[in-house]
Amino acid sequence: MKEENQKSVRPLKSKWYKRKRWVYPAVYLGFAAVILASVLWYQNSIGDELDEEASPTGFENQDAVPVNSNSEVFKAPVDKSAVEVTKKFYDSDANAEEQEAALVFYNNTYFQNKGINYATESGEPFDVKASLSGKVVKADQDPLLGYVVHIEHEDGVVTHYSSLADVQVEEGDTVKQGEVLGTAGMNLLDKEAKIHAHFEVRKDGVAVNPLDYFNKMVSDIPDQKQATEEKAGADADAKSEENANTDPAQGDQGASTDPADAAEEDATTEPDQGAATDPAKADDASKTDETQTEGTDEESSTDSAGETDDAQPQENSTEDEDQQTDASRQSESA
Repeated sequence: MKEENQKSVRPLKSKWYKRKRWVYPAVYLGFAAVILASVLWYQNSIGDELDEEASPTGFENQDAVPVNSNSEVFKAPVDKSAVEVTKKFYDSDANAEEQEAALVFYNNTYFQNKGINYATESGEPFDVKASLSGKVVKADQDPLLGYVVHIEHEDGVVTHYSSLADVQVEEGDTVKQGEVLGTAGMNLLDKEAKIHAHFEVRKDGVAVNPLDYFNKMVSDIPDQKQATEEKAGADADAKSEENANTDPAQGDQGASTDPADAAEEDATTEPDQGAATDPAKADDASKTDETQTEGTDEESSTDSAGETDDAQPQENSTEDEDQQTDASRQSESA
């Protein structure tokens, strides 16, 4: 009976194992799920702490600044395919011809051109556009310059547009780069230019050459106050160095104090017209001088002899007078 029971039990155990094979994988999956949930919970808790630490404070009420505002570069305020530069910026380092071409004549006075002038070859009007995005701080009519528009940018940079026949913006407007501001026209300051547009770029109130900063950013323009001070200091140093190199004993006529110059002047000085350059003539001249000297000596000796002869009669006459005086005295005493 026992053997039969054992035989009957064994098959039951094997059948139970076969039916329960999914238990172990389920246990493994359960442990994996617990571990994964723990990891996710830990990451979430750390993320919340980091968010609290990185939360901005004090910037809630500030206006948003466009990300690409500093990436703009200066562009020509006109369509360069149809418009050209007719008068350039007056550059103090340019040659005399370029400086003369950059002058504006008005009321019998010449003025330096502080910007550049644009015009078409045919003299037709054209659109004037914003060189950079910014805020319009001035838009009105000037009796001398025509309609003018001033646009303010970053870092103390302001662009000026003048000699406009009309304007399409108002003060306080925000304009984008390339937006039309007005149409080119004429003004009283530069009548010879006829229909044109005048464009300036100013940094800290000082005009700079716009042609030097096209396709460059506003930050590329240096500080003009510092540049002006450095230039003034360089001019002062150059002037002091020039004064130091000047000889105090220099005459009013500005004679050269350089020994090399003095030697060169001596070498280039023409000889006296009366001086003989031929050796034979020099000998004749010396002989003539000796003859003249001998004649002068003879004349001086003759004059001396004459003076001696004249002096002897005077002495004899004096002796005779003395003798006569003595004789008269003796006769009186007798």
